[in-house]
This record gives sequence, C-alpha cells and structure tokens, in this order.
Amino acid sequence: MKRKFVVESHVASRQLGNSIFTVANDIINEVSSFQTLEQAMLWALARKPPATLKNVVTQDEFTHDVVIEVSTAEFLVFDTT
Repeated sequence: MKRKFVVESHVASRQLGNSIFTVANDIINEVSSFQTLEQAMLWALARKPPATLKNVVTQDEFTHDVVIEVSTAEFLVFDTT
C-alpha cells in the first residue's frame, strides 16, 4: 500500500510528507506508522466506539481510496495502490 493520508476535520492541522492532516494529534500519531490497509482496518475496529468504513472509491484498476469515519467530524482517507 502506498501511504498517503488525506484527512478532513476542524480539530488541528499537521503536515506529514506531502499530505496535510487536519485531525486530532493522537489520531495522527496512531495512523502515521501504518503500512497496510489491514493495519488501518484493525485500528478502526479496535477503537471505542469503532471507526466505520464508509466507502471504497475505485480510482482505477490498481488504486482505491478507503474512507473511514473516525467521528462525525473526522474522516480518514487511505489512498491504496
């Protein structure tokens, strides 16, 4: 999985690589080390309350955006290749 995270929220902003994060720092710290989509999904299910898989957007035959709702105001989008 190519690591590229795009996050939309109104909590805080932080740049990591070429991506800008707008999400609580604790969530950034938790997801920034993920190397696989499996890690992201296990993390989402382990949260209390669990984060929810909202959508998988097919960009092409190799690339998908996986949208996870962390809270009503926070979403993570994992760009996977």
